Amino acid sequence: MQSLLKYFKSRKKSLNFLLRYSKRKFSQKAFHRFRVEVKKMNTLLLIIQATDQNFDRKALKKPLLKLFRKAGEIRELQIEKDLLSEDKVLDQLPFLKKDLGKEIQQKRNEFFKIRTYSSSKKIRKKFKLIKKDLKKIQPSEFSYFLEGQWEDILHLVSDGIDFSNAHLLRKKLKTYQYALEILGKNTLPIHFAEVEELSKLLGAWHDRDVFLQRVKNQNLSEKIAESEREIFNRFIAQMTKESDNYLQDIQTKLALLQ
Repeated sequence: MQSLLKYFKSRKKSLNFLLRYSKRKFSQKAFHRFRVEVKKMNTLLLIIQATDQNFDRKALKKPLLKLFRKAGEIRELQIEKDLLSEDKVLDQLPFLKKDLGKEIQQKRNEFFKIRTYSSSKKIRKKFKLIKKDLKKIQPSEFSYFLEGQWEDILHLVSDGIDFSNAHLLRKKLKTYQYALEILGKNTLPIHFAEVEELSKLLGAWHDRDVFLQRVKNQNLSEKIAESEREIFNRFIAQMTKESDNYLQDIQTKLALLQ
């Protein structure tokens, strides 16, 4: 139980810092860190929920959820910018670069309109309730939570991984990894390094798939300036190929782990 409280205090400290952090200095890394901290906090809430049927995880998470989702929108645009910048493609697309910059700034403004003193105060109140519930948990109950999470992962893998469920596998692996931060990596049924490698492959695939879904959903190929369309379409083809390759690597890795 002490390890849970220690973990909670660390997450609370980080989130409180980010809720107060300067808007001007709130960088791409800060948005990413905010989302990671919320995910880690959510893992704790899942643990409490698994041991207490009366625990209302959604109600406690709700004040953070709007900020988390808005930060996710910013994160996806930043990933797109990073992918385009890796091979210096973005410099060849000045109109797209300008539009992307404007869209990121708009989403940033929306995030900080939500991150008010009032919303931060609500979140701090929820932290007090979480701490109270954490003190009731027995260490053995947390072990059952881990076992259940691992069984869910194995069940998902046994059904086969493709485009439809790779995102879900990534989320479940992340939750499991965050849970292991509390009990220690030695409890993992397989070598932890293999799980981390799989998680990294899923992350690389996820970034490309998110970009490709945005291209499809917003019909970006048609919206882009005609003078930049050929270069952009070549980049889409490259990302599609890389996405397929990463998914194949993931499937190969999973076959070796089973």
